[in-house]
Amino acid sequence: MTDKTKGVLKHLLAHNQAKAMLNARTYPYILVTCNPDGSEGDVDVELSFHGNEDLLSYIMEQVGDYFQAK
Repeated sequence: MTDKTKGVLKHLLAHNQAKAMLNARTYPYILVTCNPDGSEGDVDVELSFHGNEDLLSYIMEQVGDYFQAK
């Protein structure tokens, strides 16, 4: 198993553990994790969400506005 594969698997495990903890709650969430350890400069990104999709869409818009203002 290559180091990149190990890094991706470690990232997915951490993402799934965080997702499981969040799923135990009753509130909506958006979880974005990344593993920037790619040997070729690539970044593995995972996105999970739970809840009302209109609310989550609004939250994502607000996050986008926040980073564009910086």
